[in-house]
Parts: sequence; C-alpha cells; structure tokens
Amino acid sequence: MTIDLRPDLVVEIPIPSVCKLMKNMKNIKNMKTGGRELLEPHMMGAPSE
Repeated sequence: MTIDLRPDLVVEIPIPSVCKLMKNMKNIKNMKTGGRELLEPHMMGAPSE
C-alpha cells in the first residue's frame, strides 16, 4: 500500500501500520495531527534510497 503525500513523494507503509493508523484515526478528533504523529516515525525510520 502506498500513500501519496505529494505528487513527487510516495511513502510505502507496512499494512500493520495502516491498520494502527486507521484505528487511531477513529479516536483522534484532529486527524491531521494524529496522522502526522503516527506517520513521522515511519518516515524518519525509513531507509533513504
């Protein structure tokens, strides 16, 4: 599964992380902040190619 953050930036996210994100989205009123907090660790830890 890929999520297009920008036309020139595609981030691949493991399915378990997506499920975790979906669950947290339901519990977070501010989805933008919640999504950012959940996605940033994956983006920081992702190997740069």
